Amino acid sequence: EKIADLVASKTEQLAMTFADEMNEDLFDAAATSDANRGKAIYSLRSFVQNDPTQSLEIGKINQSTYSWWRNLATDGTSFNTGALFVGGLRNMHNNLSKTSGGKPTALIVHQDIYEDFEAWLDTRVQYVQTNEAGPGFEKIKYKNLQIWFDDDIASGVALMLNPAFLKLIQAKGMDFKPTPFERPTNQDAYVANAFWYGQLICSNRRKLGVIHSIPAFT
Repeated sequence: EKIADLVASKTEQLAMTFADEMNEDLFDAAATSDANRGKAIYSLRSFVQNDPTQSLEIGKINQSTYSWWRNLATDGTSFNTGALFVGGLRNMHNNLSKTSGGKPTALIVHQDIYEDFEAWLDTRVQYVQTNEAGPGFEKIKYKNLQIWFDDDIASGVALMLNPAFLKLIQAKGMDFKPTPFERPTNQDAYVANAFWYGQLICSNRRKLGVIHSIPAFT
């Protein structure tokens, strides 16, 4: 029974480690092209780059050669207030909504941007009750965009995404399913492996955007 409890505990730890590493891979800013991602999956930053005009191959297509294979990008260096940040969101949202395929529905930012934006929104709250009041928001949205923060995204970055053109696929039977336990020839122990085979794919980078280099709000 104790051995079964230990195995269950280790399996849970393994699943948490896999989840953390998968999240890191999905936001890896270094894996921006076919040449430098190695065996890693394509990250969101592969498809949503700060400079989509540089000569890089993503999915065997050179984004410098083919303008249709570029995401939208905005330099947010001047967006140092809530109002300027909202203006940048408005412009990016409108540009991503102009072509067919729908509007973006997700905005992922680093925690520093999220907290600056929430603090700015707090200053604009009008309380309509007299018996209680409190700052802060359970959820933050801009138009139809749900806003989340993630520690693995780079500081100063906001990714505006249309999930209809992104899909995380996995090979059948390779979704972290563990293999049977085996005893190595040189160890007095039993081991099992867990494998995941898959890839993040994108069908239309023009429906994805990034605002980068966003400073702290003043």
